[in-house]
Amino acid sequence: MKLSNRGGIDIANPKKYLNIWVCNLSRDILGYAQFPGMGPDATNGVVVRPTFFGTTEIVRAPFNKGRTTTHEVAHWLNLQHIWGDGGCPYDDRVADTPVSNDRNHGCARYPTVQCRYDNEPYGLYK
Repeated sequence: MKLSNRGGIDIANPKKYLNIWVCNLSRDILGYAQFPGMGPDATNGVVVRPTFFGTTEIVRAPFNKGRTTTHEVAHWLNLQHIWGDGGCPYDDRVADTPVSNDRNHGCARYPTVQCRYDNEPYGLYK
């Protein structure tokens, strides 16, 4: 997918452009991104399955609003999941985001914190 000699499209200069490839992936993967500094320039970018890319034609609810691409671009910009891919006590390494033990589905209500730490004021919410 990322090389023309394999039927894909060669990468554009990742220091100037965000590369997004739309291609078939494993059935259980919507998309993925390379975090900054975590791989070679030749694979730098975002990959999304066609059925989860964009807002028309083959894209179906609840993945029909382009949010899979937005989610993966956020990873490309070095944003982690709010639960830090490990639940409590891991986090996204952003100081103003309260810890959470899992992802949110649908339209989350604030506060969504599921982790309780008595020395943190938001840890009292459940």
